[in-house]
Amino acid sequence: WAGQVERLQQQQSQVAAVPEPIVTVAGLEDSSLLGSRSSALHTTQTAPAGISQSQCLLPDSLVMAAQGELKHADDVKVGDELFSGHGQAAVSAVRHFPAKERDVVHISFELCDPPANTYELIVTASHVLPSRRQGGRSFCGVLASELRVGDCIRTLAKEAVVTDVAKYIVNTSVVEVELKDSSSTMFAATQTMFAARQTTFVEVYGAAAPVSDSNVVKILFFNRFDGFREALMENLELESCRQKLEAAGLNPDLSTYCLGPGKMFVRPKLAWAALQALERRSAPLLKCTDIVVSSEFEQLVKSLVNQNAKRHIFVQREEVLQVHLPLNTHIKVKRTFIEAHTEAVSSQRDTSLVTCSTTDAMRRKGKNPPL
Repeated sequence: WAGQVERLQQQQSQVAAVPEPIVTVAGLEDSSLLGSRSSALHTTQTAPAGISQSQCLLPDSLVMAAQGELKHADDVKVGDELFSGHGQAAVSAVRHFPAKERDVVHISFELCDPPANTYELIVTASHVLPSRRQGGRSFCGVLASELRVGDCIRTLAKEAVVTDVAKYIVNTSVVEVELKDSSSTMFAATQTMFAARQTTFVEVYGAAAPVSDSNVVKILFFNRFDGFREALMENLELESCRQKLEAAGLNPDLSTYCLGPGKMFVRPKLAWAALQALERRSAPLLKCTDIVVSSEFEQLVKSLVNQNAKRHIFVQREEVLQVHLPLNTHIKVKRTFIEAHTEAVSSQRDTSLVTCSTTDAMRRKGKNPPL
């Protein structure tokens, strides 16, 4: 591993030979503005509605292939094997989205060991990175927009500390790279725009990666549903979610389950639990204005509904569903008793032991006398 990393780090010298990208920031074509704090730029707090939030890379971002060669994100193809820090980074889908206003996050960071050079990475706001919170013990998926100063991220050779997180609205095309295993990672880099800042590769997830709080499922109640079918059921930026649900035998249209004409955009592992939670609700059936989302799709859905809307669409209220994740059950028989040991799917261990007489399962023997 150490030898491979050293060889890959030497290849980063190729980055300087690649021309710098020019993106349109707040309507001005000037790459130097991206790193400034100009008041002319929109931030994610002052931006107009309808900014895209998909998990994407800028087209001129660099990614590292399995053998160490560098390529632009725009040149990645289905079937490529990328260098990964976790699992196998086999590319299962690549989606190119046209230029439009998008939320991006400019992350500045320093390696944990001296010298304290400043590096940078630019990704869309909803891109997920493995990160360890300041004072935390383990790495987990965090949205780029949720990174904080002091958090740790991982580069090729060592950990790095986030020193600044700036959020902007950028008019640019983007590339969504989906890995066959959504829990695996790849390494990406932004070509540096400043002589004082250098380029290094950072570990990131591909599209549809789960975030640390992604077990949260909400119902978003919008004020209207103008163009929802085109915005949510036909839009390419939600294609990955729709395909994964369909591959698991599920349908994002909740009318399929007699739950009303609402829609659902969650990870497949949460979908059945979300459907059960919807069935348990005592409230009326969902309406066309109601959308069920998990945290990794929430911001994307909110932005897409306003993308081509003629009237402003906003969330009137939210409801958090009481989702109970399925359990892994291990069963063994001792004499005439069944012992069922259940373990929660989540990372926290929540175990219990239940014992039941096997004669209860045999109707021909009648009710178990001791009961």
